[in-house]
Amino acid sequence: MNASVGLLLAACCFSAALAISVPTEGIHGRIGGSIPDQSSNEVRALPGYRQQLPSKHYSGYIDVGAKKERHLFYYLVQSEVPSNVLLLWLTGGPGCSSLDAFTYEHGPLLFSFKQGADAHGQMPTMSDIELNPNPHSWSKTASVLYIDSPAGTGFSYADKPSGYVTNDTMSIDDLEAFVAKFFQQYPQLRQLQLYTAGESYAGVYVPLLTQRLLQHNQHLHSSGSSSSSSRPYNLAGYIVGNAVTDDAVDYQGQVDYAYNLGLVDPGTYKQTLAICEDHNWKTDQGTPCGNAMDMLEAAMGAVNQYDITAPCFYQAAAAAARQARRSSSSSSSSSMLRHTISCADRRHALIYYNSPAVRAAIHAGSLEQAGRWEPCSDVLHYTHTAGSMIPVHRELVSAGLRALVYSGTADYVVPFTGSRAWVYGLGMEEVKPWGAWSMPGNKQVAGHTVQFKQQQQQQQQQQQQQQGGGGLTFATVLGGGHMVPQTHPAQALALLQLWLRQQL
Repeated sequence: MNASVGLLLAACCFSAALAISVPTEGIHGRIGGSIPDQSSNEVRALPGYRQQLPSKHYSGYIDVGAKKERHLFYYLVQSEVPSNVLLLWLTGGPGCSSLDAFTYEHGPLLFSFKQGADAHGQMPTMSDIELNPNPHSWSKTASVLYIDSPAGTGFSYADKPSGYVTNDTMSIDDLEAFVAKFFQQYPQLRQLQLYTAGESYAGVYVPLLTQRLLQHNQHLHSSGSSSSSSRPYNLAGYIVGNAVTDDAVDYQGQVDYAYNLGLVDPGTYKQTLAICEDHNWKTDQGTPCGNAMDMLEAAMGAVNQYDITAPCFYQAAAAAARQARRSSSSSSSSSMLRHTISCADRRHALIYYNSPAVRAAIHAGSLEQAGRWEPCSDVLHYTHTAGSMIPVHRELVSAGLRALVYSGTADYVVPFTGSRAWVYGLGMEEVKPWGAWSMPGNKQVAGHTVQFKQQQQQQQQQQQQQQGGGGLTFATVLGGGHMVPQTHPAQALALLQLWLRQQL
């Protein structure tokens, strides 16, 4: 198995002139009123939530593929406040549903069980689920578009089994087609500043999709052509959290993290480092480096690798996921995740999204059409083909896009040690040195941040200054797990808001 796919089988489961910004004066993220031809896609109410929704919600399918044979599910949450930002969110995996992020990370509602519903080993039911407003929803500052991608993920499905065999290139092809059709259906949103965003294996999806959208804009700019069916995207930047980026850097980051956090002894650390450096960090099952990594993780014990400060809910699933990471297969079947994000309690989502009433409310396919909803796909066969994302990050920032790379410091799976290493390795100019950041009104340190800009030609620098500038911000969230918005929701929202406002 390719190491990047393997790494995430243990994980969850996104020039300024060439970016071609579209003016946004007077445009807000609130969809408001009626959207032509989209009234049938509006979510009027959600089972378990007895109040009016905090903002307008829309959901449905967009068909992609040469014969429209793959059907990608989306859920659009309108901003609860005036905003000119649209976040396109992708969850990683590969094959983990973005509705998991909607449910447990930064969606507008909090999911919980009624008191005593899961006492004494009882299995809760749909009637036990309560929904309440989420004070730390990202819709407090932007409109958010959640996409289940690729087909076979969440509620997205294909007409034939062959539609579930895919790779990075094919997935981005479908996402590029999705984005074009989405803005045809929701033309009012086209003027919003578009940020792609995601976590975990979306550290591959997000840069690649952003690159495609940038190339679309570059082509229109160079050809001087634009029409109602082919217009530039108002692409402003991208956000990745605890993001898979580069095999060697990510795995060495794990080894360094395990030692520096006191999870392994010096001998195990030095032996693993020496073996894997000699074998170029090739961690497939049965390889010397793969065996060394197994030894290191055995020394760590049954810690929650997604949040070393938290207990592990599914010990068996966690062990299966770790084993799957170094499977000898060249393509990954997410069934090895055993229908869950290992160590995480996903009972709310499993009960809720498999309810016929919920499926009807959010316009999701029937059980016969889309199958049973799972946090991570049990039908997807995925091959990592894209290689390192480091050159892609360098290209995107050089083109004038803004980038936020954030890391929770309690995550072993894609640890901050690796992300910090490749960010500094880009060789960009440091424009704001490493320092602590805090939440507004709170003097406690929430994490640390550093800002970089790529060296630019004079003309590009002037354009960046006029448009707010590109550049890359790296930020840590102290104590944050692999899914920072789940473990530290207040800090995640504050970080997003500060970065969007250029106040970090």
